[in-house]
Amino acid sequence: MRVPNLTGEAHPIGDPAHLITIEALLSVLPPGVAASGRKKPDASLSGAANAFEALERLRKLAFAETVPAPKIPEPMPLELPAATDDNEEV
Repeated sequence: MRVPNLTGEAHPIGDPAHLITIEALLSVLPPGVAASGRKKPDASLSGAANAFEALERLRKLAFAETVPAPKIPEPMPLELPAATDDNEEV
């Protein structure tokens, strides 16, 4: 299958430049709800998260053998120090 690019020239769908681009986009876009396991995505990132989901579906459908699955980092647990009373001396 050949896909036209912006200049009108046709390139094979397995062109290394296309594959690298898909992999790069998946590594910088924020994962959506399904991929990250969060209940509700940040509203300011919903458009980018939707783009991630669409691109990941495309990768699974057409490029699963050539483009590796994105590495989704696990959320880091934040541990805050115990609060001290204002009256206590430190």
